[in-house]
Amino acid sequence: MVVGRIIIFRELWDSDKKAMQNFLSGLSERTLDKWRHYSGEIIDGIYKESSHKLIGLDDGKIVAYGCLVPNDKYSDAPALGIVVADEYQGRGIGSFMMRELEKLAIEKSYKFIFLTTFKSNHHAFNLYKKVGYEVVDEVESYGIPAYVMKKDIRGK
Repeated sequence: MVVGRIIIFRELWDSDKKAMQNFLSGLSERTLDKWRHYSGEIIDGIYKESSHKLIGLDDGKIVAYGCLVPNDKYSDAPALGIVVADEYQGRGIGSFMMRELEKLAIEKSYKFIFLTTFKSNHHAFNLYKKVGYEVVDEVESYGIPAYVMKKDIRGK
């Protein structure tokens, strides 16, 4: 898939590990603070978890990452996570990544998608609302106030 003329989306491969590490190390502290999924080394967490993973590439460089993490408690509702390189934010790449992950979730016969976003992450919250996610709970994530959001993808 291509967004505009430069971003190609595909699955994350084992051979992408070094490029993925470069992507993660290039994220600002501001972006990393809003994307806390793993304890310890982030790259190890990404490759260890059983999830459906996509990347966005600009001329071979990873500029976006997204995943659907299956949920043992709710087999029909994975958790979604995305992160876009700082210099690529605001270009619609996150929205496109979410659509691609939703297509993948439908292919895998999921019925819903959940995500958690910090209340202070207004940009992400507005994006999620725009693409159809609804707040279903308010929690603390890593000690920070957050929203749990859900989208029904049945019949899409």
